[in-house]
Amino acid sequence: MSLIFKKTLISAILVFLSAGLLAAYDFGLVIGESPEYSADGFANTISVGPWFAAPVGENTGFYASGSFDLNYDKDNNWEPIPQLNRTVFLFYPATGLSLELGRVTFSDPLGIIASGLFDGLKGSLAVKETRLSLGLFYTGLLYKKAAEIKLTGDDYLNYIDSDVYFASRRFLGGLNWEIPVLFGSSLSASLTGLVQFDLNGKDDYLHSQYLGAKFMIPLITGLDLNLAAALDLAERESGDPGIGLAGSAGVNWLVPSKLQDLLSFTILWSSGAKENAFVPVTAIPQGRVFDPILSGLMTIKTNYTLSLNPSISVSADLGYFLRTDLGASFSDSYYTRYVKADSYALGTELYGSVIWAPVSDLQAVLGAGVFLPGLGDALDSDAPIRGKISLGLAFSL
Repeated sequence: MSLIFKKTLISAILVFLSAGLLAAYDFGLVIGESPEYSADGFANTISVGPWFAAPVGENTGFYASGSFDLNYDKDNNWEPIPQLNRTVFLFYPATGLSLELGRVTFSDPLGIIASGLFDGLKGSLAVKETRLSLGLFYTGLLYKKAAEIKLTGDDYLNYIDSDVYFASRRFLGGLNWEIPVLFGSSLSASLTGLVQFDLNGKDDYLHSQYLGAKFMIPLITGLDLNLAAALDLAERESGDPGIGLAGSAGVNWLVPSKLQDLLSFTILWSSGAKENAFVPVTAIPQGRVFDPILSGLMTIKTNYTLSLNPSISVSADLGYFLRTDLGASFSDSYYTRYVKADSYALGTELYGSVIWAPVSDLQAVLGAGVFLPGLGDALDSDAPIRGKISLGLAFSL
């Protein structure tokens, strides 16, 4: 870790020194702490994150950010984790066209395939009343626990190895097409296509390609219906290519009241057996306490968010989890040894949070939740209830 830390620190210093030569700059610092207590024990993260922004020319800008985290858990005690966060050169060569080069944010419009920071090039082009976004990226220089790329057995082993810093080496390409007005109606659509190629040079490789579509249909004022579907074609080291599927349906209702109430309900489904498993590029947890990835999983969730005043909002989540295929591997390591071979219903999660932001530079988030395996039949009767309570504090200078 010491060599990695030195390389990352030197790179960050060079970036900030070069940026310091630019005029009309702006900079700041974000300080945060996130203590948490769960079934895994006590954990805490103390973070210091500088950022820097400056124009380079008439149509060019530069932004850099990083963080230095001190992570504590019951096994590793305090562990330093330096990271280079969003750091980009921004170009605006023509009206409706923008380019970003560096470590940029990218996500598929469905939010279930790939999402996060990636190294490479992203472009966005306005075409009539629509927008095209293209990204070409490499993942092997990202911090593994920020990237969350766990597609193969080797990826998982490296993820839990404390001596490995970097994420799985992969190429990712994505094209998104956003259509705010479809066929002249109030219906909007987002289409996406992604490709992922394994560059690790291992026998246990996995390449994958994705097609996805999402539609938003206004029903009445304040009530929207969302429908989405994705197809995944995966090639592994042996056997024929497998086709995985995922889909979702949900409604969002802006409750007509004096307060800003939002009520949502969503059903999300994904195929699971190895031959036809839906395998997302980034392993996005599907729960707050119970956190399997979207592969061989079905979730039924409802959320209610209420803004009490401009500085305080509260949120409550209720979710039910089911397996979609008994042959699927189970990705939540805490409950792996309790899984039955012949049952689908996993259990229920309850989670609530309070966000307090008295000023723009200060925010506190208190969250607590519990997963109840007894409300399902896919885990043994002696599977323990799992709980978590966390506090997040962030202050900007």
